[in-house]
Amino acid sequence: MYNFKKAIKATLAFVLCFIISSTIIIFPCMQNGSDYNDSAARQELRGNIDYIFNGASHAYGAFYPAIIDEELGVCSWNLSSSSASLQGRKTILEKELQRNLVDTVVIDVSFDTLSRCQSEEHATGEPMIICKLDNNVERMRYFFENVSFWNSDYENVLSVFMRYGLKAWKSKMLGEFGQVQSNKGFMPAESIDLKLSEAEIVSQYNSAKRVLPFREENVEILKSTITMCQQYGARVIIAVVPISDVSIWKKENLDDFWRDLSTICEESDCLLYDFNLIKTRYETYSDVYSFADETHMSEDGAITFSKNFADIIQRLNAGEDVRHLFYASYDEMKQNSPYMEDYLQLVGGTDKYERKNQTHERKKSVYSIS
Repeated sequence: MYNFKKAIKATLAFVLCFIISSTIIIFPCMQNGSDYNDSAARQELRGNIDYIFNGASHAYGAFYPAIIDEELGVCSWNLSSSSASLQGRKTILEKELQRNLVDTVVIDVSFDTLSRCQSEEHATGEPMIICKLDNNVERMRYFFENVSFWNSDYENVLSVFMRYGLKAWKSKMLGEFGQVQSNKGFMPAESIDLKLSEAEIVSQYNSAKRVLPFREENVEILKSTITMCQQYGARVIIAVVPISDVSIWKKENLDDFWRDLSTICEESDCLLYDFNLIKTRYETYSDVYSFADETHMSEDGAITFSKNFADIIQRLNAGEDVRHLFYASYDEMKQNSPYMEDYLQLVGGTDKYERKNQTHERKKSVYSIS
């Protein structure tokens, strides 16, 4: 009996120590001013935000509100967060729609947004959504409604919270607290050089042959999010943020994604712009300096993209039909890739794929910085 009581006390002491140490580690990421909690800054702008970007990591590091505000004369906020579930994105978006007269909501949809299994993977993105909520009551409610104790979601959430907490402590010690707030939700990233070698150009062309179909539950959440925005009187734009030439070069059947997403937008009566397909992409973005990895933009890329986005919206607002500024398909776009010119030379197929408009020779490579 004595040993049993001793074991109980030891277990309770361990649990208590674990809770205290975990709380100490996690606490900074919940604080206003951390890279994960911008709720206080958004509350200060209550009633003024009229342009919202809502997405996951692709949008988080691509839409630069300071630039877009200046170009479009709006007050925008990047409401995106890493690995955000569709339900989490909808929850945080509804909060801002309720307290602001929002004119436009731009919803980010990447190649895997509608293909991911939310029930298995969404927990990794819940911590940042929880941090973005206004108070602990809202956070606890969201946690218990969306994080399951039966399929180990809580373990994923706890591990991500611990990682965020350690990063927040590091930011505190380096005096870097408040970066996301000053950037209105935008998170800059450093550039890396992704340019393919000659051997990789040949070996990786269309090497990723499977594009997963959309999951019905994801499509329904997206459609309900679009309907919610429209009920609040907001114009909805579905946007596909540019990814690297390397990533597109590897992927096959991307037009299936484009076709299915177009169908959703037609059914939901909202606009769709895939900025991978913009005709100036090979002169505008570079695999050397525009991306932080194969599928996420660097700060350099985000600055350029935000200006390009604003230009398209200005034209759209002026009544211009901007469809002529985009390729009609991924297949058409890839034929103009700088990698294609090298690929055809390497495999000896230049004559077979010679294009009518070869006179538009580029004055400089998109892989060099002037």
